[in-house]
Amino acid sequence: MSNQKYTAIIQCCCSVFLLLLLTSSGCEKDDLEDQSYISFEKPFWVLLDVEQVPTEEQQAIRLNLESELEQYYTPEFLNKYLTKVYVYSQLKDLFIGSEFDGTLHYSNLFIKAPGNSMHHELAHVYHMKNRSLLNQQAWEDLNTSAISYSSSGVTYVATGGNSYDNLSYDSLRRAGFFRHYSTSSFKEDYAVVCEYIFSKDFQQNAQLIADINSKYPKLKAKINMVREFFEKIGLQEPAYLQQSFGDYK
Repeated sequence: MSNQKYTAIIQCCCSVFLLLLLTSSGCEKDDLEDQSYISFEKPFWVLLDVEQVPTEEQQAIRLNLESELEQYYTPEFLNKYLTKVYVYSQLKDLFIGSEFDGTLHYSNLFIKAPGNSMHHELAHVYHMKNRSLLNQQAWEDLNTSAISYSSSGVTYVATGGNSYDNLSYDSLRRAGFFRHYSTSSFKEDYAVVCEYIFSKDFQQNAQLIADINSKYPKLKAKINMVREFFEKIGLQEPAYLQQSFGDYK
């Protein structure tokens, strides 16, 4: 092997090691109160086409997202599952060229301002680390035979949807799905349920909550599976769930 090839291999290995170090470091925080989880910077290793949030908008977004993290998650939970939340005005994949609202890399979240997808992406993180505690087969058994997961969230975004996009929301929810994107994969279906659970709009949507209790038993069953999953991983569910949907066991 020539010296040039050997040097190139060494440089490549060093680059990979540096990337792994950067993406895994910071998971343990010595002083959570002195360090913000929210960032508007772009790490050099991120392969995304992003547009920065205007400086004058950053403080309000930071305060809102930090407030939501404090409201729903304990410092111990965040220390275990979250490294950083990067926020941008626009997110686009460099390879498929599609815009999207959020993605993640290990415990780093990348979301589009104002940050509505934060809980969705974080739900992926704590699911990946606790897969065995959420019964995927039992979840999929709830789905109607007329709808099967199409592929993945990435494929759904890249192709602009799937064959179920013409279904009404009523039809979707009777089948056990909050929205069309939920039909892309089990992982996205689960994350969308988590997204709704933490959404202020959903918490204040008395009509949809009433419909879930009366017309959408499959969707209610998925909500209750997530609630049980929360208990297993030590995540306190939002207080409104007990009042809105009763006991889940």
